[in-house]
Amino acid sequence: MTFSSRRSVLVFIGFVLLVAAAATVYIRNKISSPLVLDAPPPPVVADPMDTSPKVAESTIEALVTYNLSTAVDSLEAAVPRTYGDIEQRLPIASNTRASFGFTVSRSPFRVRVTGLTLSISADVEYQGRVWYR
Repeated sequence: MTFSSRRSVLVFIGFVLLVAAAATVYIRNKISSPLVLDAPPPPVVADPMDTSPKVAESTIEALVTYNLSTAVDSLEAAVPRTYGDIEQRLPIASNTRASFGFTVSRSPFRVRVTGLTLSISADVEYQGRVWYR
């Protein structure tokens, strides 16, 4: 190989290295810069209306039974049979000279079912007393 051909090979290799270095710098700049797409925004479309056909109304008849004794027992336990004390003097806020006392009592609850109607009843008695100085 002659000197001029070696020089040509070295110049060619230098040129290839220079092109490779420039390409590396160009690619690194492209990778590190954010990717920007100029795409139009997506179209806004309203939700489609419910297009399912109307279903005819139906009626279901079923026999429902319920043991009312536990409900009545719970009601009896929750509502006191007597409330208040006729002998206890309770002050009246608007009149310092007057006071009152009361007692309310009830009988056991009675439950009656007639057709689709449920009735609960009790007899209520009350007493009241007013004191005035």
